[in-house]
Amino acid sequence: MDGRGVKIDSKRRILWACSSGGDNLEGYNLKDEEQGRPAGIFKFNLDNGKLIKKFLLDAPGEVHFFNDLVVNSAGDVFISHMFSESSIYKISNDNDQLAILYSSDIIKYPNGITLSDDESKLYVAHSEGIAVVDISNGKISPIQIPEGLKISHRESIDGLYYFNNSLIGIQPDIRTVQQFHLDSTGTSILKSTLLEVNHPMMNNPTTGELVDDTFYYIANAQFGSFNEDGSLFSIERLYEPTILKVKIND
Repeated sequence: MDGRGVKIDSKRRILWACSSGGDNLEGYNLKDEEQGRPAGIFKFNLDNGKLIKKFLLDAPGEVHFFNDLVVNSAGDVFISHMFSESSIYKISNDNDQLAILYSSDIIKYPNGITLSDDESKLYVAHSEGIAVVDISNGKISPIQIPEGLKISHRESIDGLYYFNNSLIGIQPDIRTVQQFHLDSTGTSILKSTLLEVNHPMMNNPTTGELVDDTFYYIANAQFGSFNEDGSLFSIERLYEPTILKVKIND
């Protein structure tokens, strides 16, 4: 299966990874309507690399796709899921079981997912913008944006990260990394700051990671660099994987 979001729970020494099937994989020949599309979350021991447990959704006719995930301080994992249902799944550290946590028409094809520093809010990037989930009561609402800011459809966000009452978002189709500054409630974007636009090494920028005040991200995921049978383009048509970094100001 195709690897997606990856997160480390450093306290518990666990590596969490999303994986989903798709016809851009060499040798993949399942038909969604008949065999469905499998997806899974994989839990690895970070110290020795051994698989601890896998959580799979694989049923005929069901199209599943786990996209990204985030881990809170208690060790709970929140995962975005798209296609047959747009929802947020959770693996609780208490029972180590996968279950749907939230499902809402407000969230369309969820992608990047992140938590506020106080873990009171979950932010979910999706095709229509960003949704804000109040963890205390499960209420889901669209984030409010200033006039002229575009974060949906072609401008929608892939990777999403929380930093000092702001969100860092990667917009692959417009080759842009932006910082979205939030109001005191964390439910509205007041303004945005461009961090990187049209860098020459960008070819489907996707996801990244924050280290202190520096954001590192994958600049060239090259999602379109496949032949019809799922095989990679020849080496002459590919780029070496590139990680870019950008300093973030408060």
